[in-house]
Amino acid sequence: MAKPLDPSILKARMNAASRIVKHEEVLAERNRVLEEARERIETDLRDAGGAQRRLLPPAHAETRDYRFHSAFVPSSFVSGDMFGFFDISDRFTGVYAMDVSGHGVHAALMSVAVGHLLTVDYFRQHAIAADGSPDPSLLARALDTRFLREDSNDYFTLFCGVIEPATSELHYCQAGYSPPLIAACDGQVRQVGDGGYPVALIPCAEFQTQKTSFGSDETLILYSDGATEAENMNFEPFGQNRFERTVAGAAGEVSAIPGAVVAALADWRAGSPLDDDLTILACKRRIVQ
Repeated sequence: MAKPLDPSILKARMNAASRIVKHEEVLAERNRVLEEARERIETDLRDAGGAQRRLLPPAHAETRDYRFHSAFVPSSFVSGDMFGFFDISDRFTGVYAMDVSGHGVHAALMSVAVGHLLTVDYFRQHAIAADGSPDPSLLARALDTRFLREDSNDYFTLFCGVIEPATSELHYCQAGYSPPLIAACDGQVRQVGDGGYPVALIPCAEFQTQKTSFGSDETLILYSDGATEAENMNFEPFGQNRFERTVAGAAGEVSAIPGAVVAALADWRAGSPLDDDLTILACKRRIVQ
């Protein structure tokens, strides 16, 4: 202030400065509270993500007749993807993969609910018909009946299969899930399935069981659409053709397939995190010495 000082102007400016200081103190305290809340939420989400991962099978595991290798990459702390596999009898091995619509906590809670329900006993009771034949469409119908709600828009895509090693056949129901691949050792790849309705989306949806050959020298690959829809920096999706070429290039060693896909997508996105959850599950007949 220029001299001579005007007491009234000095007082006004001091009051204004005092208000600014108090405002900054209040703002700093609010920011501190918000930061603590954010840290608590992120800690809870990390814990939830860890709990969700513990519901999944190990990345490398075996059933009586098959070897399974997987990769699971959530786009955030938690994921709407879930998968599993198990022996459901001395004749059959069950396998499934699902992808809940949407992202975040809500999708993760639904995936955990479905994954918690799909135990060995539940799979056995609902994927095998009364005459003892595989019918995984019954499983899709049971889940549709349980989760379809008029007051909810929640739904999920599903692939559930029953592998019969004695006949080298895969009995399956595709409910909107990405079409699985069956890859031969020479790199030849073919798609399985033709779409189908998602689970819990529309009333009276029909689900069908189909079957295909699945030989001991072939590999079954299940994958969520986060693999084919991942975009690069030019907003170009990775696409089905690139995905199939990646699988074919690693088909000689089944355990390398999930890692090869993850690496290809990381390169495609220049290291940027995925926008959608990613699940890759590869299955091949065990070689018993």
